[in-house]
Amino acid sequence: MDANRLTKRTLKGIAAAFVVAAFAYAGRMDFEEEVVRTMSDEQYHYIKDELGGKASMSEVVDEYLSKQDYYDSIESERNYGTTE
Repeated sequence: MDANRLTKRTLKGIAAAFVVAAFAYAGRMDFEEEVVRTMSDEQYHYIKDELGGKASMSEVVDEYLSKQDYYDSIESERNYGTTE
């Protein structure tokens, strides 16, 4: 295989990897936006404050998903009072 052909294949491989990475990033951003849309403003700001106020949307989403039952229960208590 000559160098020119190897270079073309290498560039095609790099381009394909870039396209896959771009789609993965876009998919993650869409997912994060959808999660944030399902959260109340109070939940979002509460989590953001808990994380230090400068947290990224990605960090807020990761925190919310890791403790979703907890954050949803806080929201339920605010809206409906305690269930006890």
